[in-house]
Amino acid sequence: AYTGNIDINENMRYYYTAADGKWYCGLVDVDLGMFSFQCFETVTEAFHHNAIPEALMANKEFRAMVAKRLAELLKGSLSDEAMIANIDWMAGIIRNEVAMDCARWGGTSKHWERMVGDLKTFCDGRAERLINSFCSSFHLSDAEKQEYFGDLLK
Repeated sequence: AYTGNIDINENMRYYYTAADGKWYCGLVDVDLGMFSFQCFETVTEAFHHNAIPEALMANKEFRAMVAKRLAELLKGSLSDEAMIANIDWMAGIIRNEVAMDCARWGGTSKHWERMVGDLKTFCDGRAERLINSFCSSFHLSDAEKQEYFGDLLK
């Protein structure tokens, strides 16, 4: 949901292991992420992949657990500020290599810098978009929204 990955249909995998009797779900590819402002709709409307998330979110205890964890992440490592700081940090690590990459494969440093800026723009306000999308997609009441996310909303 955070990345807004637009090709989730092809890139979501479910795995079962007899070792612990559990099903696992994972994304195998997010290269088309951070382009779409869609959030939880990307997950709940994904053809063939929405059955498990929707069934789980119908369970009040599970939904509360996910809401609490989402709020925790949006206050910490997935906060707008933390994500933008990470983008700046990662861009700083590879910035000096971009010219060589462009010389070999094409493109320009200017284009790369614009894409870094686009990532930062995507992350600015993402927390609030995620909250609104989560509450809408899983039909949280205004009271529930306030309970879980009130201190994060502007």
